[in-house]
Amino acid sequence: MADVLSQSEVDALLQAVGGGEDTGGFDLSSPTGAAPAAPGASPAAAAAPKKKARPQFEDKNVTIYDFKRPNRVSPEQMRALSSLHEQFARNLAAELTGVLRTLIDIQASQAEQLTFQEFTMSLPNPTSITVLSCEPLSGEIVLELNPTICFPVIDKLLGGGHAAAAAPERAFTEIETRLISQIVDHIIHNLQEVWTPVANLHFSVVDTETNPQILQNVAPNEIVVLLTFEVRMSEGEAGGMLNLCLPFNVIEPIMGSLSSQSWFMDRSRAGKEDAQRIRTNLQDVNMTLECFIAETDIALRDFRNLKPGDIITTSKLARHPVLAHIGGKPKFRATMGQIRGHKAMRIEGRARETDKINL
Repeated sequence: MADVLSQSEVDALLQAVGGGEDTGGFDLSSPTGAAPAAPGASPAAAAAPKKKARPQFEDKNVTIYDFKRPNRVSPEQMRALSSLHEQFARNLAAELTGVLRTLIDIQASQAEQLTFQEFTMSLPNPTSITVLSCEPLSGEIVLELNPTICFPVIDKLLGGGHAAAAAPERAFTEIETRLISQIVDHIIHNLQEVWTPVANLHFSVVDTETNPQILQNVAPNEIVVLLTFEVRMSEGEAGGMLNLCLPFNVIEPIMGSLSSQSWFMDRSRAGKEDAQRIRTNLQDVNMTLECFIAETDIALRDFRNLKPGDIITTSKLARHPVLAHIGGKPKFRATMGQIRGHKAMRIEGRARETDKINL
């Protein structure tokens, strides 16, 4: 016959469990080893199993991996993408400043990975969406301009004032869509320039849309790289977001070229080619060359009384060289002369910036 606990032993056991004391191996969570319920206690409460705590990973080398959102782009490639598009933001800000004739500031945020569905769910409706092809890569990328920056830009293009106003919650008209397409052309131009050192891509508009929920060019669970830019106009502090969505399956063929080392090498090579092209183009630029013979001070009354035939004396000797100026700065020393009936000067050497006309 099994031993039966007395009421005092049951009370002592329950008191020990409630106070966290050692129960001597007596497991209340086991149906076979459970103590009898106290008088008035619920049988379900007495037989309820104890919940096991989730194990906590204390090892610093263990990282949590979410299979729903796998990181398919390495941190090094993400940093290269961010650096690449920081240059894009600076170039675009300078170009739009000239187009809109107001100071435009564009700040690039950190690139992040997420699913295409998460990207579309975060966009306002309506908004300005442009789908771009990027040949020779297969697939398309998505460019989005928030209405909070679209309407101030449209207002500026149509000659509006400086005051910032709330963006209207409506779809874009045909005229507004055409005006936005002009800004998109500038964005595409600068985007193509910054991608040239990595891959020779050609961006072109495939489609435009205002409702982000009907975009079907990328699968909802496809991983994309999202590049976010904050666009702000200084006048009236109007501003909004510009989003560039790069699906991983589109940029995967050129991901190997996005390592920091190869990108900087390509950019250095491209910089040398650009410098040579600029140097070649400058060869045909016209500039004004001015020759100063001498200078002196003269009173205003004497200047008013000057007439043809008067002689102005200076402290400079006729045999001394003259200075040839370009852009208001002395560049060459020269001597005056005549050749084939034309006045001429012969370059004798380079001049210092501190040289005066009365050498």
